[in-house]
Amino acid sequence: MTQNHRYRNSLSVFAILFLFIILSNQPVYGIDPGKKDSILVYPQDCNFMVVGFHDEPLSGFAVPFKYKNPQTDINLDSVKFHRVMQEADMKDTVIDRQNGTVVVYAIWFDSTPPAKDTLFTLYFTPGPNWDPSVPAKLDTFRMESSQGLSFTDVDVNDIMPYIGSSLSFGKECLEFWHTGQKSGNKVPPNFFLSNNLPNPFNAETVISFGLTQPSEVKLDVFNILGQNVKTLVNGQLPAGYHKISWDGKNSKGGKVQNGIYFYKMRAGDFSDIKKMSLVK
Repeated sequence: MTQNHRYRNSLSVFAILFLFIILSNQPVYGIDPGKKDSILVYPQDCNFMVVGFHDEPLSGFAVPFKYKNPQTDINLDSVKFHRVMQEADMKDTVIDRQNGTVVVYAIWFDSTPPAKDTLFTLYFTPGPNWDPSVPAKLDTFRMESSQGLSFTDVDVNDIMPYIGSSLSFGKECLEFWHTGQKSGNKVPPNFFLSNNLPNPFNAETVISFGLTQPSEVKLDVFNILGQNVKTLVNGQLPAGYHKISWDGKNSKGGKVQNGIYFYKMRAGDFSDIKKMSLVK
């Protein structure tokens, strides 16, 4: 057996051992010798950016979240891995859409150095039966194996990082989908342009906006060069909540390339611009 074969076999054995520990029925958490490791979760409208702080090299982590908590009409559209996870030797997500849970894990054969890293972002879309009067939370949970949130150091010791209290989905996530549809108020208190849902998207995305009075509205999509890709709205609209979809095609009906796009809305004195990402 060559040295390369022996090296690859040793890595495979390590990966299997690591996964066995992650899914073990009786996890044992070590004591962090330095600062308290943390998972920081930043809500961004319907999305949550997850950042990990650790003061020792890590060989892996497991981050379980439940999002149907307590509301059930919420969909996990996608999970975006950021740079540090893209560099991991093994990474994956385990999604249970029926029960509303997601587990994100990563493994580094050579470890990742101490850092404060953006790990991943979760992208959600609320459904039509969402009730804005019921707070919806993102929270951690323990799997059937009893494994919960954990960092694993280079000696294959599990460390339980600190995480703050459960977090609520953002107000702007509900602004069109729920306030306008579920309440008796059919006119928003202010002009607004919401972030598109889902974002990133790979087939179709929905842009919602609100008008406090009848207005001449223009809504355009631009590429990163500032060139007009497509005009989605150009005309008079009544006061109220509105939405328009974009299928990732230009004004000639051709599919546009992956990348960053901007959409700009003008309605009377109101003007706003937001960014979206197309991935295929």
